[in-house]
Amino acid sequence: MKQTKYIVLLFIQFFLSTSGASAVEKPQLTIICIIDQWAYHYIPLLHPYFNAAFKYFLNNGIVYHNAYHPHACPETATGHATLSTGTYAQNHGIISNSWVDENGNSIKSDKDSAENAAVFSPTELYQYGKSAANIMVDGLSDQLVLQQPTDQKRHVFSISLKSRAAIGTAGKLGKAIWYDTPTRCFTSSTAYFKELPHWITQFNSNKNLQSLHSMFWKPRYKLNSPAYQFKNIHNYEYAGSPQIIGKQISLQKKVELPYKDPIQKSPLGNQICLDLAVECINTHLPKNSTDSMVLWLELSALDYAGHMYGPECMETIDIIYHLDKQLQQFLKQVTKTVDKKKLLFILTADHGIEPIPELLAKRGIPARRLMLNEWIDDMNKQLAETVGVTNVLFPKVVPPYVYFDMQQFNALEQEEQNTIIKTVKEYLMKQPGVKQVWYHTELEQACFHENQLESYFKNQFYPGRSGQIIIQTDPYNILTEFKTGASHCTPYEANTHVPIIIYQKGVYEKQAVNEKVSTTQLANTVAHILNISKPSTSTGQLLPGITRS
Repeated sequence: MKQTKYIVLLFIQFFLSTSGASAVEKPQLTIICIIDQWAYHYIPLLHPYFNAAFKYFLNNGIVYHNAYHPHACPETATGHATLSTGTYAQNHGIISNSWVDENGNSIKSDKDSAENAAVFSPTELYQYGKSAANIMVDGLSDQLVLQQPTDQKRHVFSISLKSRAAIGTAGKLGKAIWYDTPTRCFTSSTAYFKELPHWITQFNSNKNLQSLHSMFWKPRYKLNSPAYQFKNIHNYEYAGSPQIIGKQISLQKKVELPYKDPIQKSPLGNQICLDLAVECINTHLPKNSTDSMVLWLELSALDYAGHMYGPECMETIDIIYHLDKQLQQFLKQVTKTVDKKKLLFILTADHGIEPIPELLAKRGIPARRLMLNEWIDDMNKQLAETVGVTNVLFPKVVPPYVYFDMQQFNALEQEEQNTIIKTVKEYLMKQPGVKQVWYHTELEQACFHENQLESYFKNQFYPGRSGQIIIQTDPYNILTEFKTGASHCTPYEANTHVPIIIYQKGVYEKQAVNEKVSTTQLANTVAHILNISKPSTSTGQLLPGITRS
């Protein structure tokens, strides 16, 4: 009798588990939304004023409260490549937004030749190229395309204001689309399309941003609202740009640099990316379609504003408030064509941001702006006097690195080389705000525990791209060439701690995870959910709270 009851109970348990599994909806649409510069510290600060998408996902998603980018100088290109490949820069090779080659040339992370990857303009091809040629390993997008189902078409797109962000996640086989600042149009390159698709050119034509002569930035809340009552929120003393929120802003006919473009450092910059994403989804996943899609959606307006104004200013805070509502409206549009239960939505960031150092110093924190370009000039003068070599250090500033002119350096005797290394290290260690300096062989040979912040420098070191000298500053001391604005070039909390939220209705929801996790785990986790092989160099474990459905 007992044995019969036991068998019946086993049968019931098996029936319940299998029937539950069959009811789980596999994602038809996966949206990985990367908010550029969305530091975790914004969440406890602004949470009381979230009333749309952010509030919903924080209340209903799997929320990872202690997720970190394991790099010493987290940047856009490095962060996006890491989220896509599931590994460190020491493997994927994208150590920074740019680096310096042996001839002293600045190499952008997404650089390619016009022959291989010419970028589309509205009328012709530019005489330069952009692609994922500098990413040394495959990523999640590549695996999604390589493992294309035979019975279903799978689309893989990446949309951003920044080419390095779109390319960093699209990889070599996804489709990268980005905003071209001079023309105010979205574009791509021949590495991804033979010609720019009609749905993109039609979107550009309908938006017609080239004809926009001015714009008004309306704050999300009333200016006397408690949502704006923070210290330094109205302090523009060290901002790199004048206040533009709440004003009618004239737009120049042509702007070359994104930081000079009010569109890209305002809520409008995020909105045009969201609008293009809706167009992409509607084009490739019309209602009742059996196709599937993975869409990387990178929203960069916060980063452009954050660098200019710092994380405490009105523009920066208000972009987050607007994005809270913009994402809610975006998802309402998306779920008109895609069933809510078939939508997997992931929110994260490529890096954080720390306060403007001068403002922190006024409050008693030992924070400094360290002008690396001035140090390089001083060191070159010293080396000219002591060793007799001129400009042996390249003047390009790529924190945390100092680059040697290796042709000149290698032509010297060993004793002279040692004198240069010693002189540079001693000079840098005397500077206030510098904690540690390594010659590259010292860092390569060093052993650190994985929880030591010094290990982040080793994670980011890639021979031939990283500099010969590596600098670790003290907290809140930033290496830069800019006399205003904020940065995120240190391995400390404000720069490396980012949100990760995963949500799929009825599947991945309502968990708070407090254990420390790494952003390198995200690619593995998405691969697991979508039942594909993870990227080849990704070694991280699954994020906790995720089980195969």
